[in-house]
Amino acid sequence: MLPSRFARLAVSLLLPVLAGAQAPLPVQETWSQQDWGAVETVVVTAEGRGPAVWRLRRGGGEVWVLGTVGPMPEDLQWNRDSLKPVLAGARQLLLPPAPDVNFVDAAWFYLWNGDLLRQPRGQTLEAALPEPLRADFAAARDLARQDQDRYATDTPLVAAMRLQRDLTDARALSRAEPRRTVERMARAARIRVTRMGSFEMMPTVRTVLALPQDRQRPCLAQAVADAGRMARQARPAAEAWADGHIAAVKAHYAETRLLECITAASQQAAAINALSVSLIVGGLDEALKTPGKSVAVIGIGPLLRQDGVLEQLAARGVTIDHPAE
Repeated sequence: MLPSRFARLAVSLLLPVLAGAQAPLPVQETWSQQDWGAVETVVVTAEGRGPAVWRLRRGGGEVWVLGTVGPMPEDLQWNRDSLKPVLAGARQLLLPPAPDVNFVDAAWFYLWNGDLLRQPRGQTLEAALPEPLRADFAAARDLARQDQDRYATDTPLVAAMRLQRDLTDARALSRAEPRRTVERMARAARIRVTRMGSFEMMPTVRTVLALPQDRQRPCLAQAVADAGRMARQARPAAEAWADGHIAAVKAHYAETRLLECITAASQQAAAINALSVSLIVGGLDEALKTPGKSVAVIGIGPLLRQDGVLEQLAARGVTIDHPAE
């Protein structure tokens, strides 16, 4: 594995936790419901069919927030024109925090810690997995249209990361949308695009990848469960999002269990996850201090969860106009 490929893989491990990207879940059967927050709101109705937006107000400042789900089908049809009035007159577009990772950091990490990515010599991933995880993983990689050689030398966490990436590729799903489209629209309208902070990630990546394999395997099991749900529910969740049906989005969506497992296994990962939400809340709070309009793109998970972005902002006296469910 080349250092540049490791950089992409390392970022894919914690970026969804740190920057708020989540994976869809089905209507709950044996799984617990997502713990959605409860914020007193005034209903705001969008004009025309399109994704839901939330309006934050305090004093003379306002921020319109587009909540996103992901990954979403690359061929999803959604009304981009519905965002034009949202962007009109905005002074800035705010994007979630991003990890501070560069090629040199990744290359040095790979040079000194490459053994954390591989099985010990002579061992293979699937041979080391207990049943029923071995059979479940084989079924999940079939969904991703990959054979066992693809993951043979991976540790459980590297296999979990690779499985999620392979599944999004096999199912033609995009983690970049709709952020990429909104960012392109903002730049075309000469609206300044700003990240709501950054954070150091490589030390946390090393800590997580250094976990013993017996502690990594439960997270692989969660990635396998996520893969099945993603294969079934990515499109229904995205279609509900495209129509602005928040109740339907909540019925089909929750945050990925893989990343929940990682944050439970590593205090560093949990701390960075909390830092990411804090940076979003701080960025929106700062934007509301200046009169005028801003727009933000935020994952629905951190936006709506209990003690998430909206609940924390409500506690700071922000008025929240909520889309009808």
